[in-house]
Amino acid sequence: MGQQAMQEETRKLPQLPVEGIKGFITHLKKNQETTVEELLKPYKAFEGELRKIYAQQPNHDAVQDGGVNLVPIFEGIEGASKFQALNF
Repeated sequence: MGQQAMQEETRKLPQLPVEGIKGFITHLKKNQETTVEELLKPYKAFEGELRKIYAQQPNHDAVQDGGVNLVPIFEGIEGASKFQALNF
């Protein structure tokens, strides 16, 4: 398949384990027995493909939402995360 034909095809984003990136923190909290490295794998694949879409298909539906890859930490899930100050 030629490069131009490949670019004309609409890229598809990889499936995430939860509905959208916004469910990441809840997913992280529900899977505390799994390493963060393992939990991040599908999100890294999602981000990699999203970067290609931004670069090659700026009119793609997925990138019309400027916050498509932002994890909301102050949107109704404040209790799901624990942040701790580091004392040096």
